[in-house]
Amino acid sequence: MIEYQTFVKKLRGLKYEKYKRKNNSVCGIISTCNWVCTNYKLSKEKNESAKTTNISSVLTEKEEIKTNFVINEFNKDLELKNKADELKRQKEELEEQKRKQKQEKIDKVKKECEESINLYSSVYNIKSEVVKKIVSDYTNNFSNKDFINNKTINDGEKHDSFDYEIIMLVSHLNDYPEEFGYDYSSIRKEDINSNLDNFTIREFVNRTSTALNVDPMLSLSIACAESGYFEAGIATNNCNPFSLRSSGDFYTFDNIYEGIAEGIINLKVGYIDEGATTLDSIAVSYCGGSSSWINLVEDVRYDLENGRTIYDEDNMKLTLR
Repeated sequence: MIEYQTFVKKLRGLKYEKYKRKNNSVCGIISTCNWVCTNYKLSKEKNESAKTTNISSVLTEKEEIKTNFVINEFNKDLELKNKADELKRQKEELEEQKRKQKQEKIDKVKKECEESINLYSSVYNIKSEVVKKIVSDYTNNFSNKDFINNKTINDGEKHDSFDYEIIMLVSHLNDYPEEFGYDYSSIRKEDINSNLDNFTIREFVNRTSTALNVDPMLSLSIACAESGYFEAGIATNNCNPFSLRSSGDFYTFDNIYEGIAEGIINLKVGYIDEGATTLDSIAVSYCGGSSSWINLVEDVRYDLENGRTIYDEDNMKLTLR
């Protein structure tokens, strides 16, 4: 493109040669030349301005694209973060729900165990807090899996209730407190027979026999046959309805419930666990195989199954030692 000054000079030279003899037209020619030059300059400036505007426009579009991209990426990141936060919240809620359910199960199982502890501690007149401490030590504060899921305290076997192990534990603690780090006087309690008023003899026999996997009617029939339906002196004085003895002497228990529990434990451990599961086989060791004893127990069982009551079921309160 011709430079502005060169163009002006050339144009003026041409016009001068053509009109040099026409002096009266020189001013007009110069004016025309100036007008052309001025318009050329304005046109050039306009083109330059247009170029600048176009460049600015292109830059603005690029900036807008870049800005939109950044915004979109930010929104994506924000959406991902929100989803992550929501998943985290849901996970925390689920974990909290599981924790609460686990704790509720632990509390429920612990309550069931404590009910059994309170009952059989009262039967043996032993402080319940001593038994709870022993059970807590065995079960990692009532929380290990076997305790919660299998109602197991120490024997590693699954049970339908805590009664089985609690009965065996409390009975053993009563006989051998030193094995648990106690002396006899330190485990005894003063409020004798609390927690027992809600049980009749038959109910207590049923519960304890069921816990030890002994036929409840077999237990009750033998006890009634041996104690005259709990009315003979062996029951009222010795609290020993199964007529348990050692070296010829009858045992005396603290209360009738302890005597019942020890009689059923004896049936379980001394007879049934040794294979004597029928009345005839039990009789061999229990009373020398006496047929009259077998007949007596069978007759008592028939009466009990056909409406015969025990005297505490007729509102006659048994005197407990």
